[in-house]
Amino acid sequence: MRPLSIQEVVWQAADELMAQGVRPTVANVREITQRGSAGTINDALKEWWQQLAKRVALQQQVQAQIPEEIISSVQHLWQQALVTGEAAFNDFKQQAEDKVIKAEELKIAALERQQRAENLVQTLEAKLTQSQNSERLLQTQLATEIALRQQIEQQLSRYSYQELGDVLECDQRHAFPLIARHAQRYVLDGLALIGDAAHTIHPLAGQGVNLGFLDAAVLAEEIEHSLKRGLSLDNLQSLSRYSRRRRPHNALVMHSMTALEQAYSLKLPALVVARNEAIRQINKNLWLKGFFEKQAMGLTGDLPLMAN
Repeated sequence: MRPLSIQEVVWQAADELMAQGVRPTVANVREITQRGSAGTINDALKEWWQQLAKRVALQQQVQAQIPEEIISSVQHLWQQALVTGEAAFNDFKQQAEDKVIKAEELKIAALERQQRAENLVQTLEAKLTQSQNSERLLQTQLATEIALRQQIEQQLSRYSYQELGDVLECDQRHAFPLIARHAQRYVLDGLALIGDAAHTIHPLAGQGVNLGFLDAAVLAEEIEHSLKRGLSLDNLQSLSRYSRRRRPHNALVMHSMTALEQAYSLKLPALVVARNEAIRQINKNLWLKGFFEKQAMGLTGDLPLMAN
């Protein structure tokens, strides 16, 4: 099939424009053909206009020779073709639009999956970084702990003048809060509390064990009295005498140690001066000094026989 000449292309474009009800010009023909110079298109259009009247007259003559029934049938078929073509075009357009919408939905879904994947990667990277930082921190803490243990082992060996030999292992250090607690009741039917089970005291002056010894001595004394009178070991009356003898003294020592601990925790300069002056005055007063010493040694109050 031979290629169309520029004149044929221009005439074809002019026919299309005329069929659309648009007057052919050099500009709109050039837009359709995308070929030819303005002069060439202008010459072709002049000839097209000259031939247009002849073509129209010829077409009218041809139409006049065609029977009216054929023309009507052709026009009817043309209208049906237009309707069918329009319907087919609309179906195709709807299918194309549906495909575009589906493609957009798939694209959005893919972008969302990509975003979730990127977020997951970022989260995993952040957790990995955090884990690596935690690992480095633990390694640093472990190295510090090992160095500290070695230092403590060396100090223990040095401070014991090597009498205990080399310290080969030092366990992890632990700490617990120093809390003063006092049981509301020392005894129940068949039960008696002594020592730390009945009271906990601040270890400032080392009085906890002394109070525990006195508790045990008084309880033993009361149980012995019960047995001599033919009573059972868990006689509540005897156990109650133990509670009456020990609870006031324990409370006094506990409150004294708490007050002493609070006094030595003072930070204000004026209160520190006042505390130190009070300690000096007590140390100068032999009676007060002896009173506090007897209290600390457990030599006052209702003492058991073995304490005397």
